[in-house]
Amino acid sequence: MYHFPANAQEQSFFSDEEPVPQTVSDHHPLSFQFQAISFLKNNEYFNPLDEGITFLGTAFNPRLKYDAGGRVTLIAGWYGILYSGKDKISLSLPYYHVAWQFTPGYFIKMGNINGFHNHRLPEPLFSYDRMYTEVPETGVQITGNTKRHQTDVWLNWENFILPGENDKEEFVIGGRTFVFLKPLSDGWNMALALNGIAAHRGGQVGAEGNMSTLMNSACGLMAWYKPAQSTDSIGIRNDFCGYNDASPVKMKLY
Repeated sequence: MYHFPANAQEQSFFSDEEPVPQTVSDHHPLSFQFQAISFLKNNEYFNPLDEGITFLGTAFNPRLKYDAGGRVTLIAGWYGILYSGKDKISLSLPYYHVAWQFTPGYFIKMGNINGFHNHRLPEPLFSYDRMYTEVPETGVQITGNTKRHQTDVWLNWENFILPGENDKEEFVIGGRTFVFLKPLSDGWNMALALNGIAAHRGGQVGAEGNMSTLMNSACGLMAWYKPAQSTDSIGIRNDFCGYNDASPVKMKLY
């Protein structure tokens, strides 16, 4: 994927497709999976608003998967990021979640959720660069996938606090829905994209100070063409983005 925005040179190459799991046995409830993504992304900005940076390395996620009866899946493993030029792993932590298919096409997941680029939000709302530096999102996620829509609603709890701790709780709530306006016909399809995300910093216990609640939203149209007998497609997406500061005390300039 290559982007060339104004006043910047941004180059990246990565794959967002999940590799085929390497399982111990096709019929065994316990299997081993190894997911990894190698990335090279170069941001060169020639303005005073942001500093350029180059991301080069590998994020890896070895894990065990247990299928508990078809509707419930347990996953436990490890997640890490190793940057090229570093002798030690820069990010290393446990990875886990439980997923329940409560009705055909709909899942609820608790623990580490499918975050980052999997949310498929417009990049002005949620930067894809987070996948190169941040820990996996943790919280609750509900997803739905049918012929008429594809939905992702999640809560990512970024900072948990207990009474007496001198800090603030931080979490992000988001949602994204693609409503397919036209069934696949002669390779063409269209969808309405509805997106929203809110970041909150506050809580009833913890450090004193002003609470913060920032919200962003976007609405747009998507159109793409997928030739017959092909796994690739080409399309366009246009979004109108909005912003709202719902903090009791406004602290942001814009």
